[in-house]
Amino acid sequence: LRTTNEYVLQDVQKPVDMELFVYAVTSPVAANENLVPDKFFLSSAIPNPFNTSATIKFGIPAGEGDFVTVEITDVSGRHIRTLWNRVTEPGYYSVVWDGTDDAGNPVPSGNYLCRIIHPKFREVTHAVLIR
Repeated sequence: LRTTNEYVLQDVQKPVDMELFVYAVTSPVAANENLVPDKFFLSSAIPNPFNTSATIKFGIPAGEGDFVTVEITDVSGRHIRTLWNRVTEPGYYSVVWDGTDDAGNPVPSGNYLCRIIHPKFREVTHAVLIR
């Protein structure tokens, strides 16, 4: 990221007089990466549907650090893959599912559920795998 708001644009083949106005929008998140979410969340898989891998984001709010599990199941609830299983401090996190089970075997195309389990929060979102 740039540390100044100045930009110089120049056509080296044909000089042209022009002005470019750039408006910078700053946010506390950009300025302080140590911020934590104000509530629990679990995002949908991105992209969705997916072919090779999908990213799932989740957040743990301040004061709620504890043991967290993020897992993939099929729609019947059968366990497919554990993506995260540890004590987790408050903050923003992301995990990537590559469409395999815990043994590393590719799973078939279909609808899958992503579940987060925390002592004070449980949420389910979905992911569609297309092979």
